[in-house]
Amino acid sequence: MKGNLANLQVVIFSRNRHEQLVESLRYWDKCGIQTLVLHNTQKPLNSFQIPPSTEYVVHRGPYAERCEIASKLLKFDYFIIASDDERYLPTALTNMVKELEESRELASVGGQAIAIMKYGLRFRTTPAYKSQINYQNLFSEFQNRFNFHYNNSQYYNGAMYRVFRREHFRRFLTLISKFSNIETPYIFEVTSELFWTLIGPPKYINEVFWVRNWIIKPIQSGDWDRKQYFYEWSQNPKNQIEFESWKRMVTDEFNSLEENSEYFEVITHHRMNIEKNEQKRIQELSMQNFLKTKTVLRIGVSILHSKYQKKELLSHLENLGVKVRSDELNFALSSITS
Repeated sequence: MKGNLANLQVVIFSRNRHEQLVESLRYWDKCGIQTLVLHNTQKPLNSFQIPPSTEYVVHRGPYAERCEIASKLLKFDYFIIASDDERYLPTALTNMVKELEESRELASVGGQAIAIMKYGLRFRTTPAYKSQINYQNLFSEFQNRFNFHYNNSQYYNGAMYRVFRREHFRRFLTLISKFSNIETPYIFEVTSELFWTLIGPPKYINEVFWVRNWIIKPIQSGDWDRKQYFYEWSQNPKNQIEFESWKRMVTDEFNSLEENSEYFEVITHHRMNIEKNEQKRIQELSMQNFLKTKTVLRIGVSILHSKYQKKELLSHLENLGVKVRSDELNFALSSITS
């Protein structure tokens, strides 16, 4: 294990999805990275499926409750949240931790992401969240950081997938553990984006660390309704009590938000634009999948020629000024699609 990663733990909040979780833990173990799993399931993993590098906790409760449990189990210096079906690249994680070690003024460090999706029998990889390329919000004053992030035509989308220090991470988990009665699951993303903007200067390195899995459908259930977007939820009169409760809890955490009542209007408008773009992407992806499936019989053996269309991806990343370890990327992609 690289020296920097000896002080890092990946925290995974998983719900059922045993197959994805087992493959994920194999990946992290082969990378020599420690993991903490909070698993909401009626059928826990067998002991032989849990590697020595994993601390495994079963709790049949909502995301917020598992966050509270995780906040009491933090033993490392640095942490990053991960989904159970996605992968991070070790070298990029090392460099992200190094940034925090060398710059005490930084509160969190992120990196660049790519997505992998499937069209018929062929995979495709593409950059994701390009607005985060060259992102640095290094202002010391809260007001300046807020304005840079939220009053910007780039629609920055920096949520919880970044490396952070233990003291900040515990504070973050404690805050979002209070949201168990809020219906929209996007409350966690919105709060994390605000939290990491307010807590201190964040920075994103121009190196791919995250392989997003857009092959596996996200969890969708009655108590985790991903169709209920934050903006629509916040504007619905029947959710007004919940929305005001969320604002109070966040304001209690950051008293500076009391200075201007327009802060939350700016936040909701910012989120509206992000969610419109997300809905558009999902619609386009659905249509592309339909068209690709219709032509799959004409593709023939060419599907084996370039499994991930990685040549185009690497060329695109180079043009964007983003680095990536090709060997680690191959390993992560293979782990997801094997």
